[in-house]
Amino acid sequence: MAKDLENRNDGASSPEAVHVVEVEKLIRQLPGVISARVIVNDWGAIEEVHVLATTERGAKQIVRDVESSLAARWGINVDHKKISVAQVSARGTRLPPMRLKLSSLKLESDAMRGRLSVEVTLGAPTDPDLTFTGTAGGPNTGMHQYRVVASATVEALNQAISPGNQLLLEDTRLLHVAGHPIALVLINFASDDGSEELLVGGVRADGDPLPAFVRACLHGTNRLMEGRVRRRASRGAGTVQEADAVQEEGAGVAAAQANHNNA
Repeated sequence: MAKDLENRNDGASSPEAVHVVEVEKLIRQLPGVISARVIVNDWGAIEEVHVLATTERGAKQIVRDVESSLAARWGINVDHKKISVAQVSARGTRLPPMRLKLSSLKLESDAMRGRLSVEVTLGAPTDPDLTFTGTAGGPNTGMHQYRVVASATVEALNQAISPGNQLLLEDTRLLHVAGHPIALVLINFASDDGSEELLVGGVRADGDPLPAFVRACLHGTNRLMEGRVRRRASRGAGTVQEADAVQEEGAGVAAAQANHNNA
């Protein structure tokens, strides 16, 4: 591309002409970037920046790197909305496992109606921008509370799981084994290939048992979920592309932003 970008720094004695090839070369030097293409208009202003990157860093981090590097090197300010990032796993490698972890648990009790409303947000340790939220409501009594919390967790997991798969909550129980309270959940996994699998999760429920039922859901599903969590390719602050993060050996798998907390 033969066009130059004209950089006008405040206080500079004269503008510096920057070739598009130089800008693309700088972006390709950023961590995780495989290739880059910059599109400018007739007067040299950047209209679009397209970046192809690996999954080692989050797409929003890459967008910020592009903005910062252009500003620091040439004083070029690019709106983050003009920067799009697509991420792929390297050929012959596997996408890193992504295990979700509880980010927040919000409970709202309606004493007049005897109802409990729950909001569960799941996140990942390596990518704070990637979260999944589920909500549920039901009777605010005894064992019903445990099911409401587990239902909200399963809804969040269904927001996270790759398309074509579904998790269904079958049952919840608070058991006492050898004097220890145990939060137990049964979850049915319906795969996109038509098969079904019963998943069991259980954790100690010392103290408040409600968060334990979130952890029990994660305990029962994390191994299955780690290769099926949706990852997003972001355009600026928004999402413009989604791809399954199913791990395939020897294939480039389209993906997008990374990684949630181990439960």
